[in-house]
Amino acid sequence: MTSRRFPRRLGLRARVTVVFSLGTLLLATAMATLAFGLARNYLLRERQASAERQTFTNAQLVRSELRSTGADVTALLGALPTGSESQSLLYRGGHWFATSVSLGPTQLPADLRNRAVAGVAATQRFRIGGSTQFAVAAPISSAGAVYIQVSSLNELDTTLRIPAGRAAVAALVTLLAVAGLGRWG
Repeated sequence: MTSRRFPRRLGLRARVTVVFSLGTLLLATAMATLAFGLARNYLLRERQASAERQTFTNAQLVRSELRSTGADVTALLGALPTGSESQSLLYRGGHWFATSVSLGPTQLPADLRNRAVAGVAATQRFRIGGSTQFAVAAPISSAGAVYIQVSSLNELDTTLRIPAGRAAVAALVTLLAVAGLGRWG
C-alpha cells in the first residue's frame, strides 16, 4: 500500500490574501489600461489635428506660390514650415516632388495616393520600416496639384512608453503591498 501525500490546504488567511491580491492586481491593471488608453487616444487625436492644421496651412502657401509663374517646386517644398519629423510631397502635372529621397509616393499607401490624385482630401496612419506615420493629403484644385504632408508619430510612441512602464510598475507595487498587508495582518 502506497501512501499518498496530499498538499496541505491553504489556511483562511492565506486564501483571503491570495484572493485580495489577485483582485487588486486585476483592478490595478484595468485602471492602468483604461488611463493609458484614454491618454493615448487624446494625444493621438491632438497630434493628428495639429498635423491636419499644418498641412492645410502649407497647402494654402503652396497654392499661392504655384499661382505665380516660374515657381521652383523643390525650393518651395523645402521652405515650408513642417517640423523636424515631417516630410512633404507634391503631385503636379503628373509628377511627384518630395522634400526627402527617403519618402516618395511609392511609400504612401495606395488608397491614400489614389484618393489624393483624384482630388479628395484624405488622412491615413501607416507604417514605414517599423515607424508609424500619419499622412494628410490636401488637394489644391486651382493649381491642379495635391500637397501631402507625412508626419512621424515616433515621438508620441516614445512619450507613451514612459507612462505605460510606470503604470505596470505601479500595478506590481500595489500587488506586492496588498499581499504584504494581507500576510502581515
